[in-house]
Amino acid sequence: MQSKSLRLLIALLVLGVGVIVVPMLVEGGPDPEPDMQSSRAGGQETAGYPSAVAGSRTGEQDRSVTRGIRVTVVGQQGRPVTSYRLQLRRVFDDAELGTCYGECTDSVEVRSAAGVHVLPAVAPGEWATMVETPTLARSYSDRFVVSEEQADLVDVRVVMSVGGRLTGIVTDDAGKPIVGAVIRTQDNNRLDQIPMDMGRLYPPFLTQANAKFQVTTDTDGRFLITRLNPSVYQLRVVHPDHVRTYVQDLHVQEGQLTDAGRIVMELGCRVEGFVTRAEKVLPGAKVMIAMQPTGDRPPARHVLDSVYADEDGHFRCSRALPAGRYTLQATTTDVANPFQMIIQAAESQREVQLSTGVMPTRVDLVIP
Repeated sequence: MQSKSLRLLIALLVLGVGVIVVPMLVEGGPDPEPDMQSSRAGGQETAGYPSAVAGSRTGEQDRSVTRGIRVTVVGQQGRPVTSYRLQLRRVFDDAELGTCYGECTDSVEVRSAAGVHVLPAVAPGEWATMVETPTLARSYSDRFVVSEEQADLVDVRVVMSVGGRLTGIVTDDAGKPIVGAVIRTQDNNRLDQIPMDMGRLYPPFLTQANAKFQVTTDTDGRFLITRLNPSVYQLRVVHPDHVRTYVQDLHVQEGQLTDAGRIVMELGCRVEGFVTRAEKVLPGAKVMIAMQPTGDRPPARHVLDSVYADEDGHFRCSRALPAGRYTLQATTTDVANPFQMIIQAAESQREVQLSTGVMPTRVDLVIP
C-alpha cells in the first residue's frame, strides 16, 4: 500500500506542475477487469486479490464447518443449477454509486446435483455471492454478514435467470456500417482514464458489478449481447480507424431487449515520431500523450495514453485519437529518481494540434 500511495503522490505532484507523467494508466496498460466473457461462454474472474476462503467442500448437511456459508443455486423455476462458477465479493455502500462490489475471492468451479456448495472459513465482513454459468446471466445473492463469533453456516440462496439482451448498430458519421468494431460492456460508472493506482486506493472505481462481455459487429454493423444481469450498462466501442466511443445509461431488464440505437464513431487521428537524446535515437523511451481539456468533450473522456519507442527510437500511438490539441512528453525507463523523470517530461514536452487525415502527424521528442 505504501508503494502504491507513493506512486499516486508522485502522479499528483507531477500533475500539479503541469506535467502529465502517470506511472500506470488503465488505457494503454494492464486491464483491471480480467473477467471478460464472450457472448457464447462464461468468463472467469481472477482479480488477483488474496482468497478470503481457506478451503471449500460440496455438501448439503455439513454442520462441522464454522464461520462459513452454504450456497444454494437454483433457476427461476426453483430447480437446482448443477454446474456453476462461484465467487465471493466484498460489498460496500457509496454515497453516489450505491451498492458496490469490490474485493473478491478466487473462483470455485462447482458441480452438485442439489446445486449446493459449502465455503468454510470465510473471512469476517459483509459479502455477496456471485454465480456464473455459460447459459444463464451472472447472478448475485443478497448481501450477508460473516462474523468472528459465528458458530453455524450462513445459508445463502442465489436465483439465476436468462437475463436481458442488448443490441445496436455502429456506423461512421456518413451512416456507413462499421464492420469488426469491438463492443464491450462495463459498469456504467467506469472511467477508463483513471490511473490504475488511484483505482486500487478508491474501490468504487473498480466495482465490476456488471457482466463483462465482448462481441464484434457483423457485416451490417450490428451486434447482440445476451445473458446480461439486469443493471445499468456502459458500452465501450473500439475500432482501429475510429475514435474510441462510449455509450452510457443503458438499462437492461430481465427478459427484455434493450436497443442502444445507432452508435456513431468519428474517424481518428494518428501521431508518431522519434525520441532522441544527444542527437541519438533512444530505444525503449516512454511517451505520454494527453489531450488538452476542451469544453465539448466530457473530462472523463479526455485521452491519457502511453507508448514505448521501438529499437529505432520510433513511437506510434496504438489507438485512433480524437481531433484536438495534445501534449506529448518523453522519459527514459532507467531513471531511479522520480524527480528526474519529472524534469525529463517537462523539458521534452511538445504541444501539437491533431487533425483527421490519412497520414499520421509526426512529432519528435528530445530528452535532455
